[in-house]
Amino acid sequence: MKGINEIEVFKKAIFNKKTNLKIEDPYNASNSFVIKEVAEGDNFEIESITIDEILKEQNWNSIDLLKIDIEGAEKNLFESNYENWLPKTKMIMIETHDRMIENCSYIVMKTLNENNFLLYTTTNGGTLVFYNKKFINL
Repeated sequence: MKGINEIEVFKKAIFNKKTNLKIEDPYNASNSFVIKEVAEGDNFEIESITIDEILKEQNWNSIDLLKIDIEGAEKNLFESNYENWLPKTKMIMIETHDRMIENCSYIVMKTLNENNFLLYTTTNGGTLVFYNKKFINL
């Protein structure tokens, strides 16, 4: 397939800070799980990476499309440490998971609203699509 060689896989979890995480499956589901931050020195299953770290490592100045489906961790992602990468993001497609982490949708919507994003549409699958107003002509 053309272009596949341009994809880089990070075997890390997107989070709002660099930390270690444990994977939990409180719903005994085959398609979803949640992550919990663990104390330094505790056993963990995956390291996190921030979007700012990815931007820096890849030498990117902006993000054209950011697709987020991280089973409730979007609450952390939009609660803090978004001030650098969020204004550089042109479009966001996100699924929120209030059934897993309370108030996810509220935090995501509040942060995007306060940072000049426009809710454009919702897909049939429940994915919310937002545009950064500074990148579109209204």
